[in-house]
Amino acid sequence: MAMGLLGGMTDYSHQSFQGILEDLKKEKEETLSFSKEILEDVGASKKSHIRIMLFLLIFEALWIMQ
Repeated sequence: MAMGLLGGMTDYSHQSFQGILEDLKKEKEETLSFSKEILEDVGASKKSHIRIMLFLLIFEALWIMQ
């Protein structure tokens, strides 16, 4: 894919229609992959948050029981 002078601008004037389609398919695949990674990170973050909250609840309960 030929990038323009400014980020996000693409110059397709020298590319065939097939080349444009290939670029769009590649961008779609990369976007879906990136979205999947973000969702996996969010899931891992939520699991970590739950573990931390559980630890704090147990710690607080033990502290109160002293």
